[in-house]
Amino acid sequence: MKIGLYRYNLPFVEPIRFLDTYLPSRNGLLICKDGGWGEICPLTGFSDETIEEAEDEALTYIKHLKNGVDYFPELPSVQHGVDCMNAKFEYSEEKYKQLPPNYTLLIGSPKDITYNWFRLIDDFPHTIKIKVGRCSLKDELKMLKEICKKSPSVKMILDANGYWSKEEALSIMGFLNKDNIEYIEDPCNNLDDCEFVSQQTGIPIAFDQLVRLCPITDWGSFTNLKAILIKPSIIGGKQVCQAIRKHAETFNIKVVASSSFESQLGNYNIRTIASNWPYKDVYHGLDTNKYFKYSIFKKDSFEINFNLLSTIYEYED
Repeated sequence: MKIGLYRYNLPFVEPIRFLDTYLPSRNGLLICKDGGWGEICPLTGFSDETIEEAEDEALTYIKHLKNGVDYFPELPSVQHGVDCMNAKFEYSEEKYKQLPPNYTLLIGSPKDITYNWFRLIDDFPHTIKIKVGRCSLKDELKMLKEICKKSPSVKMILDANGYWSKEEALSIMGFLNKDNIEYIEDPCNNLDDCEFVSQQTGIPIAFDQLVRLCPITDWGSFTNLKAILIKPSIIGGKQVCQAIRKHAETFNIKVVASSSFESQLGNYNIRTIASNWPYKDVYHGLDTNKYFKYSIFKKDSFEINFNLLSTIYEYED
């Protein structure tokens, strides 16, 4: 058996804002056993565990593995990383082309988002996801209207991350054309306000971070709950994700695989997981690779670039 645990730090093209934190780079861990790779990367401000706690549990897992003792990780990010490692996913160009598509993600200031949208010229994607709630309502509403004017048939997924108050959400959602909105993720930071603004505006909502605050048995009580987003690095391993997915199906709620800005390896793993879900018309939220300066893979390949890793632990018997 050959097993290793490694650390990476991948800089973003520009610092990215997560809640009240600006991150210039993404820290994470890669765990490998006999050619199978997993990624362990809690996201600051969203995950319950820190990267240090995840590293400690990953080392505990390896210790038990060496001694032939079963150990089930408790931390969501470690559960997910270990599951991917044990699955031994195939990494190849041919396999990558078979993986499900993702929608285009636009982040930054309203000016940056509008500029990047117009750069697409006439080859506009049908569905896009836009991070909102970071700037003034006036500037963001102007941005959204300009995008719709340039591409009237566009379907927008707006990700507010709970930044809007109930009053702010009502204000901006009331000015939007419902035909251009696929859904809004976590428009407010509590379930009751999300339900209220959705009822008042008729615009569908989706739960991302709020899914952890909403008991599965309550999903059917929300009038316009259209999607549940699953971030495996935050939610947990395959058993947790499968339970969420199966329950969502009973309410005819679509399930979308979503990124926590994992490395290119972690992104690949989530897309591989989503490829096994029984949905053919779902675009997933995994368009994050373009925001990194470097790839964890070697150029023009799907081989790990060890020059970007620092070794925490290696073992071979």
